[in-house]
Amino acid sequence: MLAAMAVMFLGMGGVIVWLCHGVYQNYKRLQVADCRSAVDFQAERINKNIRELQERARSLALCAFGYYNAPVKDRELAEIEVQSHFTEGSVAVGGGIWFEPGKIEPGQRLWCIYSFNDGMDVLIAKSFESEQYNYLGQMWYKSVREQLKGVRDIAWTPPYFDDEGTKALMTTAGAGIYDRDWNFVGMSTVDWKLDSMARDTARIRPTENSFSLFADARHDYILALNDRNVGGDPLGKSLSTLPWYVADAGEESEFDYAGERYISFRRELDNGMAIVVNVPEDELFAAVYASLWSTVAAFFGACFLLSLLTYLLQEWLVSRPIKYLSQKADEIGRGNFDAEIRLERNDELGTLAAAIGTMARNIKTHISELRDVTAEKQRIATELDLARNIQSSILPSIFPPYPEKEEFDIYAKMVPAKEVGGDFFDFFLVDEKHLAVVVADVSDKGVPAALFMMIAKTLVKNFAQLGLPAGEVFGRANRQLCEHNDAGMFVTAFMGILEIDTGVFSYVNAGHNPPCVSRSGGAFEMLDVPPGFVLAGMEDSMYAEKTTRLAPGDRLFLYTDGVVEACDRSNELFGDDRMIAALNGCGAKSDDIQALVHHLGSAVADFANGARQSDDITLLGLVYLGGAGQK
Repeated sequence: MLAAMAVMFLGMGGVIVWLCHGVYQNYKRLQVADCRSAVDFQAERINKNIRELQERARSLALCAFGYYNAPVKDRELAEIEVQSHFTEGSVAVGGGIWFEPGKIEPGQRLWCIYSFNDGMDVLIAKSFESEQYNYLGQMWYKSVREQLKGVRDIAWTPPYFDDEGTKALMTTAGAGIYDRDWNFVGMSTVDWKLDSMARDTARIRPTENSFSLFADARHDYILALNDRNVGGDPLGKSLSTLPWYVADAGEESEFDYAGERYISFRRELDNGMAIVVNVPEDELFAAVYASLWSTVAAFFGACFLLSLLTYLLQEWLVSRPIKYLSQKADEIGRGNFDAEIRLERNDELGTLAAAIGTMARNIKTHISELRDVTAEKQRIATELDLARNIQSSILPSIFPPYPEKEEFDIYAKMVPAKEVGGDFFDFFLVDEKHLAVVVADVSDKGVPAALFMMIAKTLVKNFAQLGLPAGEVFGRANRQLCEHNDAGMFVTAFMGILEIDTGVFSYVNAGHNPPCVSRSGGAFEMLDVPPGFVLAGMEDSMYAEKTTRLAPGDRLFLYTDGVVEACDRSNELFGDDRMIAALNGCGAKSDDIQALVHHLGSAVADFANGARQSDDITLLGLVYLGGAGQK
């Protein structure tokens, strides 16, 4: 017995040594994790401010875009919109919109609106529009102007002291303002005061001799440093003056400095700034070293007592109850979920006995609930199938739709990505001499998109049947869709109205894919369409209308982006080139428009090769066979 206990004790001793080593390493990891969390917290805090500033700059640019393109420019309203970006709670101290010379008023060199929060109210500063200030020549304006390359770009200036207003260390975020042809016409800016943020970052000191750095790494500018080994004020100095700083050191690294070993934690911020916290290794792990031996002693004593207690009580307190529970578990496993377990104990085995009993009851309940869930899923599937049938019923489905009309032939179909889709197509006779065709795509899929689709389809058709031009149809439908659009959904759409007798085709586009046209049985090519803005996007959007003439034999093909954005198993897109090649491959002189639509649908399916369909697919083909005005 003693030999067995000695062997057990030695075995437990080996386990204890291994556990102590693991605990030691784990303590070190926890200390490092605490430092990492402190740096991550501050970095995320600053990044949250940076992201807010960037979004405010983009929002200001969007306001300026609306003002620039408005038919009537109300400066007072524009000032109110700019002021609304700098209300109480904003991290920005001010900002505004600035236009290039002559963009608002011909011959007017300077035009801007700058707003700031003085702590009590949000004001408009008039002095920035003067020739004395001349914002076109300011460093921040030139810096932002040089960095902006595209619509979604955000540019950050190097840190600078604001001599005009706050008398503080600042940086500015800017976004570009572009006209409808994507030409640069000005910029929006948001100013950020760095003083308090730099002080808060410099105070991060996990241990007594830790020190922190807050810097603009992109512009090589020190914003704050609390290293007691660096004399003088380091503000504004180059990072190269720090003997320990390595530009590409990574998020965590180690270095020797001033006779000590340091662990360095570095986080790059969204605007190119960086936080670096350096902690002496000996200080960080001092508590770990002190507790190591006490932990070892505690483990050895506990394991020895546990071994002895286990040897004495194992048979009476463990073996018999385990055997009993094993028999009951086997009984439950054979399907007797009503088996009763009698083991009244206040230890783990009592808890296990109660858990086994609870498990048996839960399994029995779960089997019953599973039957209910299966029935509920079947009900939902039935309702979705009904929704799909309802959606299909509101789309034209009888072909040919107008057998008495010999001037044209038309065919269309839609393949939803889910049970119901957000795409729709429609065609209808406005009167005996005009045929309207519509293809559209709602910004989402599923039931919400299907409901929004039905509203959009109804509005477009109702306005078109009033005999309105295509551009006015979209304008009125857009205004109706913008009302109460709390879900933020939008629709891309293309609509054309064909004068049946003459072949004149008037069309308008709302951010949709351009149709393809085949002239006199020739090859398909993209139709020149105005870009237009989506429906339900902005209430005051206007839609330009264009006109072309179809000759007998000309064909039109309309579609949604589910065609060109269909992916195969390697996530390669079907694309415009493959679509046009498939259209031309159906037979360049074929008047069978139904065959053309089915041929393209098959080409998309063959390309996907079983890959999951990610978007609704809608196809509509129209062939003009000639009217009375062309005979």
